[in-house]
Amino acid sequence: MSMGVRAHETAVLADEAVAIRRLSYRYPGTDTNVLEGVSISVKRGELLSIVGPSGGGKTTLLNCIAGFMQPSSGEICIDGKLVEGVVAGRAAFMFARDTLLPWRSALGNVELAVRLRERLKPRSTRLTGSQIVGDARALIARVGLKGYEDYRIEELSQGMRQRVALARTLAMDVSLILMDEPFGALDAQTRVAIQNEFLSVWEKQRRSVILITHDVGEAILMSDRIIVLGGRPAGVIADIEVKLARPRNAATIHADGSELFTEIWSMLDAASRKPDLSTTNVELPK
Repeated sequence: MSMGVRAHETAVLADEAVAIRRLSYRYPGTDTNVLEGVSISVKRGELLSIVGPSGGGKTTLLNCIAGFMQPSSGEICIDGKLVEGVVAGRAAFMFARDTLLPWRSALGNVELAVRLRERLKPRSTRLTGSQIVGDARALIARVGLKGYEDYRIEELSQGMRQRVALARTLAMDVSLILMDEPFGALDAQTRVAIQNEFLSVWEKQRRSVILITHDVGEAILMSDRIIVLGGRPAGVIADIEVKLARPRNAATIHADGSELFTEIWSMLDAASRKPDLSTTNVELPK
């Protein structure tokens, strides 16, 4: 390996949590290209949102980062290490649906995540059983569910269930969180409450976050940077720094973020009108 390659890898370790380089994805066995030439850098401690038209490759990109899907070309590195399979133990996940285990209580779901986290550690450094339960209780309290530890999942509202899912995500001792529209199924009031809860925790821990969302307002509220995907196949059409001061809230976004909202919305509207070039046999109009 040349010194130039070694120097580059060292730079990735120092400066980037996630490096996506010239990534393309084609559905296996088809000629349909979903993503083409996507390059994104995520800094350590950065909260980055990815927005794009519906069906525009956002979730496919996140699945490639997570190692659930393998790109057709290009590469992804997390903490300087190439992603070659599922990145469990290197990243935590939070999805649109809570995916909680219905036969476990709220506490039991979070406790399981803590136990899985501890199993990844050397035996000599693992928490004891009582410490694991105590850690799970603290996480439940952190997301505002103290007193609901013993409730079964079916007894909780959707907002409460998503809070449990958030606690379970925070239980993982990793520097990267991957989120796929985690607040999209919630009503407006509950969504704002859980967004604020997540941001409160994130401000203290400053983990790197990649958030997939279809909600431009949510992206502005939460993000340090916003990546706009567009086209078919999808590529990066904009990389926007959100310069609004933190902490933010809905009122701040409406007052100070309206121009940015309009700018991003216009990009998405224009991207949705572009011709579909995702298959190799498309003929362009003459």
